[in-house]
Amino acid sequence: MMNKERLQNILLILIKIFFIGLLLQFFLQTFIGFKIWRNWPIRSIIWMWKEIIILIFVGGIGYRTRKHHFWKQLLNNLSIKWFVVFIVWFGLLAILNGLAITQTWVWATVMSLRYSITGFVIFLVFSVLSREFLDQKYALERWYSKVIKRLLRWSLFWWAIVFFVPRLLEFAWYNQYNYEWDMNIAPPAAYYSQYNQGYVRNQFLFERPISRWFFLVAFWPMFFVLCIKRRGWKAFVFGWGLYGLAVLSTFSRAAWIAWITQTVILLLIEYRKDLKKALIYGGIPIIVIFWWVTYLGRDQIINRQFSNTWHIKNLQIALEKIKDHPWFGEWPGTAWPASHHLWEGKEYNPENQFLQIWIEYGIFWFIAWMVLYVRFLWLWWKSLRMSFQEKETKQQRYLGYVLFSLSLGIFGLGICWLVLHSFVDRMIVYPFMAMFWLVYGQYKKILIHKN
Repeated sequence: MMNKERLQNILLILIKIFFIGLLLQFFLQTFIGFKIWRNWPIRSIIWMWKEIIILIFVGGIGYRTRKHHFWKQLLNNLSIKWFVVFIVWFGLLAILNGLAITQTWVWATVMSLRYSITGFVIFLVFSVLSREFLDQKYALERWYSKVIKRLLRWSLFWWAIVFFVPRLLEFAWYNQYNYEWDMNIAPPAAYYSQYNQGYVRNQFLFERPISRWFFLVAFWPMFFVLCIKRRGWKAFVFGWGLYGLAVLSTFSRAAWIAWITQTVILLLIEYRKDLKKALIYGGIPIIVIFWWVTYLGRDQIINRQFSNTWHIKNLQIALEKIKDHPWFGEWPGTAWPASHHLWEGKEYNPENQFLQIWIEYGIFWFIAWMVLYVRFLWLWWKSLRMSFQEKETKQQRYLGYVLFSLSLGIFGLGICWLVLHSFVDRMIVYPFMAMFWLVYGQYKKILIHKN
């Protein structure tokens, strides 16, 4: 029988492969898809590697819980029984709604649910792994924050390449002459603020600049807590500046709004006793820089006719769809991204994550989905309050603050959801929710031991 230490080492290797692999996913997909195995059908199976790892985790958890009969105890210890019930009912009722009311075949509903609730489902696997199989001594959140720090430097180097010599990326089979939204061809080496002209946007290893800033917004609070907070003025200035430059270089208005909102909240909480100094040396310079860039580049950043028209048009269509089918939705898979896989010629992107749920399933499912989302925000208040209580141990306060930072990350993504769909991007939702629930599992373990 495998001993505990060996099991933990194997899990750690698989978890790190999972996180690093997702960072390289699109880069490797481009190289393999357009250089090595372009027409090889098995590549679709290869790109399911992350789901295979998750299935390995599910199998191991299922075997252990069945052998030791502690499934109910585990759900109670993690305080997620109601969450599991909610997710199951959401999925089953969506399928029944599709069959009985909107006349949708089961596979279309399953495909739609894959994109709509995967972010909520993935929590169960990693929270159980963390609670039952791992120890806090491994500190995966600290390891990943160091990975992000290195990637920040490399992303600026990548931006310089695509700005000055985009042709260098042809070695990895990007194409400097292709543009965003061109389908079934090698991705562009450079993305621009005005579709095919304007400022060069930094997407780094991600599929598009929006995927890059989804990632940056999601992990900014955690990065701040682990790499900037109470680490001296150099970490404050250079760490903050490096991250801010990475966000700035995406030239995304939604990213800027979400990131600055998160930053203001962090300043108010962390430097509440010395807020004036924090604003002078941190907050005000950042706001001035972003305002200055926005003012100088207003024609390329604010007056983006293609993007503005696209958002407004699709939002109007979304509201019309909801008006026509408010109670039970149009049918699962009618909105991005499932519609692009299921209904050729009928693809539709509402440009709003929240409205997407309402369009596909109806108001009852929209409310249920919002309850799940608000639950993550509730962790913000609960964990933050514990992190400030002196009677708690240092480790309890630490995990409480990290959990708060991840909750603030999903709040930032929620701002992005008003205009885009970050919760369907696997390069973001998989690692972010995995990290969220790895920390949550350790957080609950400490609370159980405390009591």
